[in-house]
Amino acid sequence: MRNKNLQALVESAILIALAAALSLIALFKMPMGGTVAPFAMAPLVIIGLRWGAKWGLGAGLVYGILQAIQGADNFQWVTGIVAWAGVALLDYLLAFTAYGLAPIVAKPFKTNKAVGWGVGAAVGGLLQFVCSFLSGILLWGTWAPEGTKVWVYSLTYNGSYALPNAVLTVIGTVVAMALLERFFPVKSEDRK
Repeated sequence: MRNKNLQALVESAILIALAAALSLIALFKMPMGGTVAPFAMAPLVIIGLRWGAKWGLGAGLVYGILQAIQGADNFQWVTGIVAWAGVALLDYLLAFTAYGLAPIVAKPFKTNKAVGWGVGAAVGGLLQFVCSFLSGILLWGTWAPEGTKVWVYSLTYNGSYALPNAVLTVIGTVVAMALLERFFPVKSEDRK
């Protein structure tokens, strides 16, 4: 058991570092936060799929903390401790931790693992979008152009980067998991 925990810890650290590195490769950046970074979220989904929801949720939380530190300049756009806490929680901690739920979503797809991996990754992307969408309404609404409904502003702003990221995450997850399962499989009893 100890060796499997060590293996999960080392693999998670490497994949979190890979996700952080991939997040720096931006196809485009939104002015107040939000980036299309190809495949950056796939490593977080992979941790959960390989080692279970506990590891996936923990990895997402660690990654969220790292991203909050890295994106600290985004906090300048909101004022007050409540807004800062809301941004930290919705845009970073919950948004990235959501990817850790992928193994729970993928579990029913036992006969077609690749579909399960893709659905798990898609749900992670959807939950990240929901967090950002709510944050856009609750915390960023003052930035909506005059005459634009806050929910429309949040939908378009956050959807412009969340949808491409979700698609790329699904593709990256399915391809990487197929390769990992073939060459470096993890036994189902080792997942937690």
